[in-house]
Amino acid sequence: MKAIQFPLIRVTLAFIIGLFLGKLFVVPPVLWASGILFSALTVGVIHYYTRKFITPPYALGGLLLLVFVGIGGLRVAMDIPERNPYHFTHFLKKSQACTLVVTLESQLRTSKTRTRYVAEVHEGNGQKTVGKIVVGFPKNEQIYKIGELYGVSGHFLPLEPTANPGQFDYSTYLKNKHWYGQLLITNAKLLSPPQKSIPSIADGIRQTVYQRLKKHLNESDLALIMALILGQQQDMNTDLIQAYQKAGAVHILSVSGLHVGFVLIFIQTLLKPFPNTRRFRHLKIVIVIFGLWTFGFLAGLAPSVLRSVIMFSGLAVGEYLRRSSNSYNTLFTSLFLILLWQPHALWDVGLQLSYTAVFFILWLHPILQNLWSPQSKMGRYVRDLLSVSLAAQLGTLPLSLYYFHQFPGLFFVTNLLLLPGMGVLMGLGLLCVVMAYLNWIWTPLLKLVQWALDLMNGIIRIISEQEEMVWSGIPMNLTAMLLLYGIIVMGVFAVERRNFYSCRNFLGSILVFQLAIFGIRHYHWQEEAWILFHQRKATIIAQQQHHQYQYLANTNTDFPTLEAFALSRWIAPAAKQDLRQNRFWLNGKKIALVDEEGRFPKDRPHILIVTNNPRCSPESWLRRNRPDWVVLDGSNSYHLRKSWRELCFKLKIPFHDTSEKGSFSVY
Repeated sequence: MKAIQFPLIRVTLAFIIGLFLGKLFVVPPVLWASGILFSALTVGVIHYYTRKFITPPYALGGLLLLVFVGIGGLRVAMDIPERNPYHFTHFLKKSQACTLVVTLESQLRTSKTRTRYVAEVHEGNGQKTVGKIVVGFPKNEQIYKIGELYGVSGHFLPLEPTANPGQFDYSTYLKNKHWYGQLLITNAKLLSPPQKSIPSIADGIRQTVYQRLKKHLNESDLALIMALILGQQQDMNTDLIQAYQKAGAVHILSVSGLHVGFVLIFIQTLLKPFPNTRRFRHLKIVIVIFGLWTFGFLAGLAPSVLRSVIMFSGLAVGEYLRRSSNSYNTLFTSLFLILLWQPHALWDVGLQLSYTAVFFILWLHPILQNLWSPQSKMGRYVRDLLSVSLAAQLGTLPLSLYYFHQFPGLFFVTNLLLLPGMGVLMGLGLLCVVMAYLNWIWTPLLKLVQWALDLMNGIIRIISEQEEMVWSGIPMNLTAMLLLYGIIVMGVFAVERRNFYSCRNFLGSILVFQLAIFGIRHYHWQEEAWILFHQRKATIIAQQQHHQYQYLANTNTDFPTLEAFALSRWIAPAAKQDLRQNRFWLNGKKIALVDEEGRFPKDRPHILIVTNNPRCSPESWLRRNRPDWVVLDGSNSYHLRKSWRELCFKLKIPFHDTSEKGSFSVY
């Protein structure tokens, strides 16, 4: 991989290592600064005494990279909001009724009952505070705008760890974005209109386009236009998003390099009639850069959009200067700038997938091109389309399995059918957006766009319905993901170099991966566990016996909690059983359940599980039997949990409430 030889790429990789170290080890900023200063002074001293050498010593380059490792660690240490004594998490408590003064920054996906935004906090209960929080307004017809200042009151929900094993850790997801909690708003008062800023102006343009197109397009097509052109997925139908995921086309909905590239082609096509003189070349490059960054701001400047805008701006400037810019340098320059500005963006799934896909396209596309050289122009076009799709899918495969545990088997078919027409659709969509903002709606153009969107959605639905080609429920942890990347890299080397050593390394990487999978399974399968999950208004119990498990539930609903549990333990899903069994034994521990009938066990259990609001008075039984643990799950009401908690505290019996502490496990 010759790309790693570029100095800027080495600097970026060293900076990323520093970000990981800063995230892994909590070190005060002053220590990072001291390390940077010491390394920089050492670099200066070595350079002074070796400046006359023809070849600089290797230690000089290593220490210089160490400086950027320290800068990465320092940047993370300075980026931790909790270090700020005025951060709102120091003043607010869970479920506390509070009053905040906030400014809306960006909109999130709406839920069934609430319109959600990310907001900057200015005041909390009358005290000056800082930080970002997710606020949920009651869903109504009111239009909220980015930049508006609100006085809001409601209940604060801080970040809490995941309640069940293997479940998506939503609190970590929010923390990585520096959103420290949620506020369920009961009352809101507008204090001031939006201040003039680039985000508020961009949101105003989006709102204008949305309201004007709303009169002419149905809800589904309008949401798709807003997602494709302006990167706003808040109103996208969940079933449609899942269909795009199963078809391997979810990248079409997220504004990224594909969309920015089409915008660049669209702008350059409009500028073709202008002569290629020096004066007009100056004007062209200004219009191209302005158009790309305007589109980026309208799309919300997400990491994938920012990366793409920086990359294509560099390519456009290079073309204007008639110089060939190295794609790897441009890619890593954008990554370095983004992470220097927002270090926490490194843990954003979208950024990881976006940069990994582009890197593998730059690396693998030329290699795959050399494997097949068709004579016809159509054959070369199909070859390029397939090679780009394969490179992107190979690059993102381990990450996709790690985060989503599924792989679309028909992604080739999807890209062959959709990508050729995406440029035309993007151009028509951009025209619709511009015309809507200018309040000049041309009905034939809207009809054409609507027909194209319906055709695309129809193709997506047909492909996504081929369930046998969507491989889901694939277990994957961090170790397996890294080893899978090792197989892919060694496989590419084997195809590229075609010698004994590269083939040996490729086969060896497969063997190491298989041994690791065997070890991971052996580690999880030697366990026997009994787990009471937390599920609101339901009781779910799973009992694992080595590589198998059975679960019991009091409802007929399918719960993603159990699928996540099975994936985390690398065990196959089990068939559901009715919750009729009230006695369990595990490793000499007796577990008894009390349900709505309120029948207590005659013999003393080690663990008493209380479910479904039993109608009974437990004090006399608890005084007489005194179990080791009393556990209440999410099927019980708040008042019942509160009374049992107070009673157990009074009798000094250990108490566990799954709504507060998460699932309860017995090993």
